[in-house]
Amino acid sequence: MTDRFASLDTTDAAGGHDDGTDAQGHGFAFTIGRGDEVQTAAIAVDTNQRWDVGAAVDWVRALAPFDPWWVEEPTSPDDVVGHAEIARRIAPIPVATGEHVHNRIMFKQLLQLDAVSFVQLDAARIRHAGRQPRPPRVP
Repeated sequence: MTDRFASLDTTDAAGGHDDGTDAQGHGFAFTIGRGDEVQTAAIAVDTNQRWDVGAAVDWVRALAPFDPWWVEEPTSPDDVVGHAEIARRIAPIPVATGEHVHNRIMFKQLLQLDAVSFVQLDAARIRHAGRQPRPPRVP
């Protein structure tokens, strides 16, 4: 997978809209973005946790011909099993998540279930992910 993404520019395409737009409508935007000028750009699809498992699978499969780099936050960050199901059903398109995961146990579960390919740890949210001691208080 590393060779596939070596030295690519990245474009983040936000998705998961509740505006009635179907996958084909978003596919049109991907077609424009994949024109001759940007053939080397990787498109990362950030869905903002808007879909359930079935909707995520349907949307990502519809967008698969546009070769997205990854799908980010395809469902609720608390739904570890849902992430695993999505990852299994949309493979080989990777899943990225972690910005809104709130503890190290959830990261462990995401990794154990092969539910995530790109871990996006928010160090401010997971201050003790590696069990670092708290900094001393300054009086």
